[in-house]
Amino acid sequence: ISNGLMELPRSAEGQALTYSLEKKPYMETSFGIENIFKVLRVDLVHRLSYLDNPNVAKSVAVRFRMKFDF
Repeated sequence: ISNGLMELPRSAEGQALTYSLEKKPYMETSFGIENIFKVLRVDLVHRLSYLDNPNVAKSVAVRFRMKFDF
């Protein structure tokens, strides 16, 4: 903490690991299949914005969710 402000994380080389959203929104789209075995959902997620930031994650990912309802 410097001057009462929390500093954002940096790599060992001092490169920023987080970025501001500037003036455009973060956008992603996804579609998935729900109710697999009544507990599982699988989504394919595609990132639409901020693809040019250094060390950005892949623009397509798979997301799993487990949910138990009683």
